[in-house]
Amino acid sequence: MWSRKYNKCVNCGTADIRHVAKGLCRKCYTINTEAEHKKHQRFKRGVADSYLTKENIYNLYVEKGMSLTDIGKLAGCTRQNVHYKLKKYGIETRTKTNARTLALDKGKIKTIRIDEFGNEAEIVFQKIRYNVNFFKVWSAEMAYVLGLIYTDGNLYIRKDDFGYESGILSFAQKDKELVEKFLSLMECDAIIRFREEVVQKNTTAGELYYFSIANNDLVNDLRRLGVTPQKSLNMQFPEIPDEFIRHYVRGLFDGDGSVYLDYGKYIRISLLSGSFNFIDTLNNKLSKSGFPLRKIYGGYAHQKNAHYIRYVTEHARAFFNFIYRDVSELMYYTRKHQIFLDYFNGECN
Repeated sequence: MWSRKYNKCVNCGTADIRHVAKGLCRKCYTINTEAEHKKHQRFKRGVADSYLTKENIYNLYVEKGMSLTDIGKLAGCTRQNVHYKLKKYGIETRTKTNARTLALDKGKIKTIRIDEFGNEAEIVFQKIRYNVNFFKVWSAEMAYVLGLIYTDGNLYIRKDDFGYESGILSFAQKDKELVEKFLSLMECDAIIRFREEVVQKNTTAGELYYFSIANNDLVNDLRRLGVTPQKSLNMQFPEIPDEFIRHYVRGLFDGDGSVYLDYGKYIRISLLSGSFNFIDTLNNKLSKSGFPLRKIYGGYAHQKNAHYIRYVTEHARAFFNFIYRDVSELMYYTRKHQIFLDYFNGECN
């Protein structure tokens, strides 16, 4: 399969050149893009020259941040002509990085994305801002978010035809609260998107809130912290300073853990991972924090890729105090926190 929807380029029919977008290979996509840049009305010779004075072009290009194509539309000429004027007047042209940043800020970079069920949606790319030092220095907030990433986050490394790698972090949850808190702690302005439940013949994909961040620096920070692509079955427990273990565990618990009441009298707590080595290390880390070593369940039949440990009623208050002590509401999942409170209130009545 050349792409998710197309077997070959819809324009030239090749499958030898990499697909870029909209069913087009890189060559045809470039040709179509250039044609789009030239679709606007051209004025008579000399009109553009009188419009593109040094002062005017400096104002439009440098001060207002307009693109060559947009200036060409105003002047009634091609962007190549505008570029020639910039060189003639000695106005420094933007780097590709700066040009892309401006285009992202103005919502000009778009594509059609097709999900696993063949549904099309227009995606407007954005320049995402976040605290660039967030994953460089250990903190309670960073450890908690790292725990969320280890459970419900995903890294994707994409390579272009020249071997250049670009990394993407995505995070998805069925409850919007955790997604919002994740972004708030990172001081990130990524757009939260929503996918409705999709029912197919043999499978159902539940509704999700999610976001994606394409940023190599961010992805490299996470890789240094042990996050890897396709990590669920082979991830390893990261090296974490002891004082931040409990915050990381709370992130794991909010992401893939569970807590529930049996008959209103008993409380069950579990922590889960697809990796046996990960859950085994977690079991030992919690043991050093005062909890008893637990039996590791799972790894069989329908639970082949699920390994988990449990804590029961007598450990509930200790576990609650361990992960929630002196923690702000921004750093935990309200629903799970409330289950503990409901249990403790019932215990006292």
